[in-house]
Amino acid sequence: MLPKDFPPWQDVYKTFRRWTAQDKFEVKHDRLRAMWRERSQRNVEPTAGVIDSASVETSAQGGEEKDTTPARRSRDGSAVSSST
Repeated sequence: MLPKDFPPWQDVYKTFRRWTAQDKFEVKHDRLRAMWRERSQRNVEPTAGVIDSASVETSAQGGEEKDTTPARRSRDGSAVSSST
């Protein structure tokens, strides 16, 4: 799915893997973040962090606890019984 003017996908993938192993993407991301923070007249290094509480699982409202994994059915419970 690469554009026609790109090299063969194998060459592109090999370069991607090499850059990933060399952490080039992380270094570039860090440099861009520092440049953006400078442009915004902020400290280059962040001084605080935020934890998103929406990603933490809690019990349902009202204090009712629910199982996160459905209970397994026993073999006896799944057997069909005959009523004759």
